[in-house]
Amino acid sequence: MLFKNQPAQYTVPFDDALLTYELGLESHQIVLLRMIWDWPRDD
Repeated sequence: MLFKNQPAQYTVPFDDALLTYELGLESHQIVLLRMIWDWPRDD
């Protein structure tokens, strides 16, 4: 499942994290912008 944020930014679920990356179409690069991790909580 892929979520489009802006014209060249996407968020992708990966295990327990969400990865947000940007596609550089002219430079042919994928740049990781942020990773949000769902850490297990000790209750």
